[in-house]
Order: sequence, then structure tokens, then C-alpha cells
Amino acid sequence: MCMDTAIINVSSLIANNMYNPIKVLVEEHDLLLHAVNTARQIQLIKDNELYHNKVHDIILFFRNFTEMYHYPKEDGILYPVLKNYTTGISPGLISELTNNHEDLDQLLADIIDAHVSHEYVSLRVALNKYLNELTEQVETESNTILKNAEHLLSEQEAHTIFYQFAELDRRDGTKETLHKRYHSISV
Repeated sequence: MCMDTAIINVSSLIANNMYNPIKVLVEEHDLLLHAVNTARQIQLIKDNELYHNKVHDIILFFRNFTEMYHYPKEDGILYPVLKNYTTGISPGLISELTNNHEDLDQLLADIIDAHVSHEYVSLRVALNKYLNELTEQVETESNTILKNAEHLLSEQEAHTIFYQFAELDRRDGTKETLHKRYHSISV
């Protein structure tokens, strides 16, 4: 199969939402942005005890979702495949985005430290910084990496990546529970 045919075939698969790893990541980005909006609403809570409890729930969601499901899909599965392409996506950008995941993890650790210590001013500042940087990261990935990736991946690559994503989601069996817990957070 020539490369043009492979690109057309994967575009067809993606258009039909079959074996679409890009759609999986887009949906996860949508969920993360929804969680950012929820966290921004939590930031408006004035009562420290109520704020502390709500922040606990949103911290658990961000930490578990990003560390167990989302970042491993990007950093461990998709990005290594995309680094093989010399057009459409800069390997430097992929490395930068991977490094940003590490920075976001460190910010989340700072949030957890402030939360455990009941340092509400530091907690609010750190959470705002995290929300801003996470939003920027998601938008960059969506507008650069994901838009280009769906045109670069061969049918076989898309199929393989999709199944690796699905296996990752099944591995711990908690992704559904995590979604349900997140959607139960009320502000």
C-alpha cells in the first residue's frame, strides 16, 4: 500500500470514528478542560473548609486521570510514533510538551503540599497557575499535535495506537470510576 492510500484509509477510519486514537485524546482534552472549569468555580468558594474538601476531589481527579491515563497515552504511545515523522510536527515541540507534563506534575505536587498544609493562599495561587498552564498545554496539543497527527498516521499505526490506548484504559479498571467521581463533584 502506498503512503497516500494509507493516509486516505486512516482519514476514512478517523472520519468514521473507528480505531481513532486522536478522538480518544480529543475527548480526554475536553474532559480536562471541563475539569478546569469546575476547578475555576471551586476557586470562587470563600469558606475554607468547603474549599478544602472540593479541592481535594479535583486534585484526585487531575492527578489520577493525567498520571494513569492521559499522559501515558501521549508520552508513552503517541508521541514516540510521531517523532518518526519529519514533516507536520516538530520533534522539538513533542519534547517540549512532554517536559511540560513533568512541570504540570510538579505543580500538582505543590498543590497537594499546600492542600495538606491548609495553606489556602498558596493553594489558590498554585491551583490557578496549574489551571492556566494545563489549559495552555491542552490547547497547544489539540491545535498542533492532534490536528497534524490524524493526517500523518498510517492505518496500521492508528489501529495499533487505538488498541494500546484501550488496553491502558482497561489496565487498572478505574477510568470509569474516575469519570463518575469527577462528574459527582458539585460546586
